Amino acid sequence: MTEDILILEKRLSIGNKWSEIIKEMPGRTENNVKNRFNMMYKNIKDEFIKNRNHQSVFAMQETCVQDASQVEDQLDEEKLIRQLIEKKKREREEKKNQLAPGQSGPSQGGGTPYGETM
Repeated sequence: MTEDILILEKRLSIGNKWSEIIKEMPGRTENNVKNRFNMMYKNIKDEFIKNRNHQSVFAMQETCVQDASQVEDQLDEEKLIRQLIEKKKREREEKKNQLAPGQSGPSQGGGTPYGETM
């Protein structure tokens, strides 16, 4: 989860310079990091669209449905990435709070290359 936050923060600050981002992530390939970012971004984007569509069901009687290009225009990549960073930080804190006193956390082995299960 910490690596996810690092990927998101670096992507937000320096953009698509994947070769620069991986310099701070030893053992990770450019493609590995790019794929991880794209998966996280797609999930938050899909969640945003789903929530937006759900909210608009009630408003459809009064307004016209916007076409896909208008929806894309409303997607602010930077805003979505910031929301995703906050979500990942909350998840990390919740995970820490779930550990009983005296536990050190998950072992280093297993899970995904990022040390967590999806």
